[in-house]
Amino acid sequence: MADREDLIMQLYKQSFGKNFNKYDISVRYDSRDGSLHMNEHRDGEEHFTKAQIDAAMKYFKENIEKFKTSGLEASRKKVYEISVAAISLMTQPPEEKK
Repeated sequence: MADREDLIMQLYKQSFGKNFNKYDISVRYDSRDGSLHMNEHRDGEEHFTKAQIDAAMKYFKENIEKFKTSGLEASRKKVYEISVAAISLMTQPPEEKK
């Protein structure tokens, strides 16, 4: 089995010029329509519309507020805060990034 995996890894490196990484994901923001394109090497490109992004942000922000008032689920609140921050960074036009 290891020989097969080694061969696959060598083919991947030769084809793409880098080692295989199952977490290799790139994200591109399209400022024309406000969409995100996530290119995950295994499954091709995923397209998220502005409406989907806005709905996700609304969901995360509403839950952050719920966690603030309830005092429960501090770890989940952190995950949601990180999600909001990440989405904000990805959807911010490049000239505004510092």
